[in-house]
Amino acid sequence: MAFRIHDSVEWFSEANGRVVIESADYDLVISAPEWRPTPAEEAERARQAESGMADFTKKLTDAVEKHRPGQKDPDET
Repeated sequence: MAFRIHDSVEWFSEANGRVVIESADYDLVISAPEWRPTPAEEAERARQAESGMADFTKKLTDAVEKHRPGQKDPDET
């Protein structure tokens, strides 16, 4: 299966920030998978995903709490 992409591929990650690849001339080819994770690898991936979501949720909650209306900014002296 092949797709012609005429615009951009974009994603966001905490490590790299916003990543955009723009081109008017590239092909994306999707093939059958070369490998599949073992049950142990899949369990580890799930654990990492859960941990990452928990970390993200904590950071988001902390940021919201920090900027709640009526609260003094802890960074201001």
